[in-house]
Amino acid sequence: MRTAARLTAAVLAACLAAGGALGGCASGDDDAPVVAVTLPPGSLAAQVLQPDDVPDGLVPLLAQTGKADISRIAGFSSDSTAAEASLREHGFDEAYVVQYGDPKSGRYIVNVVAKFDTVDGATEDLTADLESARATGTPFPVTGLGDQAGGVRAGTASPSASPAPDDLVTVRWRVGATTWLLAVGAPGTVEQDAVVQLAQIVLKRATDEKK
Repeated sequence: MRTAARLTAAVLAACLAAGGALGGCASGDDDAPVVAVTLPPGSLAAQVLQPDDVPDGLVPLLAQTGKADISRIAGFSSDSTAAEASLREHGFDEAYVVQYGDPKSGRYIVNVVAKFDTVDGATEDLTADLESARATGTPFPVTGLGDQAGGVRAGTASPSASPAPDDLVTVRWRVGATTWLLAVGAPGTVEQDAVVQLAQIVLKRATDEKK
């Protein structure tokens, strides 16, 4: 999916600048009722992190959340033309993106699920993504997460991020013909195990949704 550094750096900047535009933001009144937030509809919407799954303070950036076509996914890459060609070659079918941010702490989460026409296509796409991601940081093994998985600690997401997170951890995995990306950034240290635990929540949701 070619979605790692550029996507997450852009999201962080948007989250910090968005303020009240973040869906579900508190009004500042401790006695104000909490409004439940649901994600925009989509056939893959149940296969990403839901608002109740993420740590307190993180709320969905609804304007950047929802169904994503091939052009949007390819647009997350520094070379969108090449990325779109690669996605087409691998049999990209559909995708869904959810983004969460905490404007007070600077934490953010990006979760992308993409469905491909075949298992082989999904495998080729994720394999290419994992290889590309290794060039952006330090890889670490991920076990017990679907059919294929890997993680990368990337440090600063991008020199263009303002302000840039101090730490960025991404986990990618695949089940059959479906792939996921989960990226967590913060001004402090991001625990790899915590990101993997969030990924396991997503995997369980996806498994339950297919039953």
